[in-house]
Amino acid sequence: MNDDLLNEYLGTGPFIYRFQSDCTNLFYFVKTNQKYDDNEQGMNLFYGGATGCMSTSKCNPTMGVLSGSVVDNNGFSGNNCNRWFQGHLGNDRWACYSTNRRSTSARCFSAGSSCTCGQGVDHPVHKNMLVFVKHSADY
Repeated sequence: MNDDLLNEYLGTGPFIYRFQSDCTNLFYFVKTNQKYDDNEQGMNLFYGGATGCMSTSKCNPTMGVLSGSVVDNNGFSGNNCNRWFQGHLGNDRWACYSTNRRSTSARCFSAGSSCTCGQGVDHPVHKNMLVFVKHSADY
């Protein structure tokens, strides 16, 4: 589905996005009013006062989701497999941070330094990542 169709379908926010991967058993929830845009860092979801939380089911997103201007939940997740971040490599807003996956053409979210996620390196790429969205009224 393209960005415009997704945003038209969702209407106006706030929205709850659920991120999940094989690297952690916790879901990462992000509450935002931002429109989805795949051409922007963090799909444009993490700005404009977006908040987040981690849980195995539901939670109330209240924590900040940025570290400066970089998408990073390290402030409340820890530097482990529950960390989701993107954009710590200077001008490359999407680069995979993991040393075995560094790329300027790939987009990914990386995990924390104490995580290996079966990849044998720190800051691995979140494997088999999925993103779900609901309007917050349906959450």
